[in-house]
Amino acid sequence: MAIEQTLNLVLRPDIDVKYYLREYDDCMMGRRKSFSSAMMAKGQGPHLCAELLRLIFQYYMHWTPVRVRDILDKRYIDALHIEPLINRIPCPPEVNPKKEFYYVAWYLYPETVNVKPAELIIKLYMDVVNGNLVKFPKGYFDGNLGYIRARLLFLTMVREFLPKFESLEAMYAYFASEKGRQCINAYKLSVPLRELYGSPLAYMHDSLAGTQKDEDLYEKYSANVKRSKDDTFIQVGRTANIEQENDFDAGENNHCKDGGTHHEVCHYAEAEISVEDTDG
Repeated sequence: MAIEQTLNLVLRPDIDVKYYLREYDDCMMGRRKSFSSAMMAKGQGPHLCAELLRLIFQYYMHWTPVRVRDILDKRYIDALHIEPLINRIPCPPEVNPKKEFYYVAWYLYPETVNVKPAELIIKLYMDVVNGNLVKFPKGYFDGNLGYIRARLLFLTMVREFLPKFESLEAMYAYFASEKGRQCINAYKLSVPLRELYGSPLAYMHDSLAGTQKDEDLYEKYSANVKRSKDDTFIQVGRTANIEQENDFDAGENNHCKDGGTHHEVCHYAEAEISVEDTDG
């Protein structure tokens, strides 16, 4: 069966396959400089571009979906003259659309998705912490999903970067102190703190799972957190009984006096976080 006949069976009947394939061929051969406004119209959404990309990868390159995910890079995109099509494909906020092109395969072939949403959130956080990104995307902590992201990243910070806590109370005391605020700022979580919570202590308490929260401790240490008159800055009381004064020491396995571990504090909380979607 001829390619054009095959393609007619693949695309939606309202799409003129021959016209748009010829248009792509003209761009490839240099007979035209860009795709038509009709093809790139916003009203089309990503659907037409996605269908054309599937056909280009399948019939021109003979790539499997997994190969598209694993091999597509800027060199191929330029050689195939498909950058305008790629730019119409929705990209998760955690992925760099200029360098990490596996998201294209994820959109074209959902079966190729090989990471969990929570892993993407943590990836973005590590990119920010390591300086690969300057800041989180705009609106990243908006809505209910923003709270889920904020909680998960707090737990990631605690697990990956913080020192030993001798007990759960030591953890509450730490985040009721100025050191807790300094920690959150140092590990790049000042945005969710500012946008979603009134204090580092509130951020910590909200991030813990229900089985790990201690309302009595929260009430006890909340008394040491005083708001300024304009309610725009949290002044941490200096009278808190701080049991933990260690400097930040990343990479340790953090043990508590009661026989549990600092990692388990994170584990309990993570178990109750379910990320169903990463769209902002």
